[in-house]
Amino acid sequence: ALDFSIDSTDENISLAAEKVYGFFENSDVSKKTRYVSALSLDEICADFIQNVKASKKYNPAKKNTTDIKMFIDDDSVEIIVRNMSRPYNPLNFDHRVDDDFSKIGIMMIQKLAEKINYTYVYKMNIINIRIAKTTSDNKMQGGTDV
Repeated sequence: ALDFSIDSTDENISLAAEKVYGFFENSDVSKKTRYVSALSLDEICADFIQNVKASKKYNPAKKNTTDIKMFIDDDSVEIIVRNMSRPYNPLNFDHRVDDDFSKIGIMMIQKLAEKINYTYVYKMNIINIRIAKTTSDNKMQGGTDV
């Protein structure tokens, strides 16, 4: 399992993706599943961070972290992203942070993930994502080579 936390800043999103690719290095997970997993994590983290920054109580000097856990099961990759903040469901598109913030990345992972859900427990926003493991790296959805 992979278990780590990042400071909730834009700069640390790429750090999370690097850790994910390192986690997959010696696994049987296909390139497609690796890509979709890293993309999903990237989009959810970016959305959570945007929400934290949009809060009226946001203070850049105050540390806010995002916790990430990832597991490889027999037929899927499970990702759990947790962020302490006001209740915020990134899967709810009526909840836009501002007019400039796009939800296209979230819509994309909703289509690519086998399952994705949101819960709010003990002041924590929690997203659970299940990515089906693929056996082929040939084509992504829509015909794009991986």
